[in-house]
Amino acid sequence: MKLKSITLFVLLIFITYSNVTFSQAKVKPRLSVNYIKDYKDGPTVKTLVRYKKDRAYLPAQNVTLTLFKQINPQIDDENVDEVTETETYIKVDEAQTNQDGEAYFYLNPDTIDAGLQQYEVRLINDQNFKDKNQSVSFEDAVIEASIVENEDSRSIKVIFKDALGEPVSRQYLTVRLKRLYGLMQIGEEPYYKTDDDGEILVELKEELFSKSGNLDFIIKLDDSDTFGTIIEKVTGKFGVVMESKDSFDERTMWASALKAPLIVLIVPNILLLGIWGTLLILIFNLYKIFKLQ
Repeated sequence: MKLKSITLFVLLIFITYSNVTFSQAKVKPRLSVNYIKDYKDGPTVKTLVRYKKDRAYLPAQNVTLTLFKQINPQIDDENVDEVTETETYIKVDEAQTNQDGEAYFYLNPDTIDAGLQQYEVRLINDQNFKDKNQSVSFEDAVIEASIVENEDSRSIKVIFKDALGEPVSRQYLTVRLKRLYGLMQIGEEPYYKTDDDGEILVELKEELFSKSGNLDFIIKLDDSDTFGTIIEKVTGKFGVVMESKDSFDERTMWASALKAPLIVLIVPNILLLGIWGTLLILIFNLYKIFKLQ
């Protein structure tokens, strides 16, 4: 009897421990890390954290991430055979994911040197997710864009350079015009490849319309293996100003009710009065007939 009680007690403890362990099992996350440098926010490391649930990937919200920069220590050339180069990481910043599972680390441009830059994003000591780290590497580069105007033509001139100011060839750039609800392709080609001087020239053949006359062109290097994503903007002041066709204060069919054409207000009201007047007369006559009986 004692042996049975001990066995049941041990079994109960084992089941309880298993349930607790199972309930505290952490989820394996997925990290996507990209380097983006644009004209608004400057150099940024963008991180997306997701996890799989029921065959779908959901954003991981309110997860704390830490950004580290990799630094390779200098090695004495005389003892290079005796020293093994090790990777050293220094903490740069912390950020939390938003409702879309995204976190942004804004880098100081002064800390980005020429040459290969290596960063690592770490998810550690989270109560819901397992530890995970993901690295990203890039080289700094610059997009210089300007408007070239001649007597009978206009063009966008773009020069792509690395951190040392040297032109970079064979890079594919997109040129778009910023609109209210998106970006409009400029030119016939979706991509333009830089030549040996790191340049592209996009001719503007059509008239482009704008409310103010300003045209914002977006030049983008998208997800390069070497340079990441780089976005630059150049503004031209040669847009054709659109004439406003707003008829809110005019008497038109599509204007506000108070500005509807007078004929639209008068005729329906006369018809309504005529119909209701006829009905009232009929009701009154029926009442008189009923009283005579």
